[in-house]
Amino acid sequence: IEGGSSESELIEIIVPPHVHVAEKTRHRVTFKGINFNELKDLAFKVVRNAWGVADANIHEIEELIAGKKRKIIAITNSTLRRFQFLVDRIELEVEGPEGTIGALNMTIPKEAVSGVIIVYIDKSIVTPTISMNATHYFVFVKYTHSIHTIQVKWGIPQLSLAVSSNKVHVGESITFTGSLSFEGTPITGVDVSLYINDEPVESTVTNINGEYSFTYAFMNEGTYECKVVCETYEVESEVQTIKVSAPPSPPVMLYGLAIVAVVIILVAAVLMLRRKS
Repeated sequence: IEGGSSESELIEIIVPPHVHVAEKTRHRVTFKGINFNELKDLAFKVVRNAWGVADANIHEIEELIAGKKRKIIAITNSTLRRFQFLVDRIELEVEGPEGTIGALNMTIPKEAVSGVIIVYIDKSIVTPTISMNATHYFVFVKYTHSIHTIQVKWGIPQLSLAVSSNKVHVGESITFTGSLSFEGTPITGVDVSLYINDEPVESTVTNINGEYSFTYAFMNEGTYECKVVCETYEVESEVQTIKVSAPPSPPVMLYGLAIVAVVIILVAAVLMLRRKS
């Protein structure tokens, strides 16, 4: 017996203690050798759908993780064509009626994950909703139905940083450029921030190629430690040291030439006046 669900609500099945069941989740009960007269004792309640998936099918897959058998739960309204657990990722192939919205909510034991979670749909990185408790990660993603390969991977993204110069004068600007990627695939549409001496000064979003750019003017002398941080994926770039010095003074020779020129002009003027007189 299975209760239906929308994105926000589902039907929970309440089984009295005297009714024997072979297996039970919140919205599905499997009976074995049931006395059908006991069905009248079942109760049903509308509760919040914490998974956020309508018409959900629950797939519980047991895998050996960190030396123990643990369950990975995939809750989806798609047909699950394939599921594969590997050292650095989970791969799923899903299918659904074209034009409709598919959703997947996965529960993954923390022992399985090393680094941060990155989600691919058909080899493109997407931005999922990720939450956690003390023991598990919860990964939620939506997509337009078709046949899709979804990869839930974990690792450390790469955040690069280059500067147009490491030495400038007061009032001059430096351009900071770089990119955010994972295993060579650009991560697009993600916030990154420029930090100077551990203080955030500017933010932007990575473009379609995973690239970003900042231009910042330094108004005071000193040495500055600069880096770029992506809080979404808990990664930061290497530090670039910038030295800012005072503007150079005009050469003394120029002052001397200016004085000489003035003297020559004055002398010429005096001589001309004497000739006239």
